[in-house]
Amino acid sequence: MKYPTRLKIGDKHYRIKFVKSIRGCRLPVGKGATVGLCDPNRYEILIKSGMSQDETVKTLIHELGHAFEAEYDINISHKAVYQLEEAMFDFLVANFNK
Repeated sequence: MKYPTRLKIGDKHYRIKFVKSIRGCRLPVGKGATVGLCDPNRYEILIKSGMSQDETVKTLIHELGHAFEAEYDINISHKAVYQLEEAMFDFLVANFNK
């Protein structure tokens, strides 16, 4: 699958970068190492390379949730971002994976 390298969110242009590891992240992590990070100050989303397509898409959806939070001044919990990630992934698979 080909992933975008830039996305327009609001009036900002975010760069999508695939990296070997994400260092310096102080956020709590559920299952091991951090696999994605949204930096709204640098307009950048980092995604760990080498994951399965499903995990990559889920991570991108999750980090986009954080970017939308920043650009549209939306205040939701991290748990809600995870819930949106799952819902959006299920929606995309059901409707675009045919």
